[in-house]
Amino acid sequence: AALSLLISHICHENQVKHDYEIEVGIANVLCLHLGYALQRGDTNCEIVVKVCRAFELVYCGCSGQMRSFSFSSIGIELIPLLLKSADKFMNEDPHQRNGDVATYIMNSLRSFSDVRAISID
Repeated sequence: AALSLLISHICHENQVKHDYEIEVGIANVLCLHLGYALQRGDTNCEIVVKVCRAFELVYCGCSGQMRSFSFSSIGIELIPLLLKSADKFMNEDPHQRNGDVATYIMNSLRSFSDVRAISID
């Protein structure tokens, strides 16, 4: 219920608000939540789906400067977690697979493409 409420609050197109959400640590909390859910082998994949959706909303809506700020803080932990999430869903029964999660993950990863700190010169 808490993740659904969070998503309803961050489902907007206001870059200033998304920047503030990053500034106050929403991505850090989501990263911890995702890591915990994956580590305990949570069979409730809906938690992982909602966390990935929240990342997509925040990262695709915030400024490049705030994405860079967030990446410098949690990127080294987040990228493997997002990839592990994708792997978890790709190995599910195709009849029960949530196809949206791949989109959420890819959009989140793509949002980092303009982060100078991770670019290859």
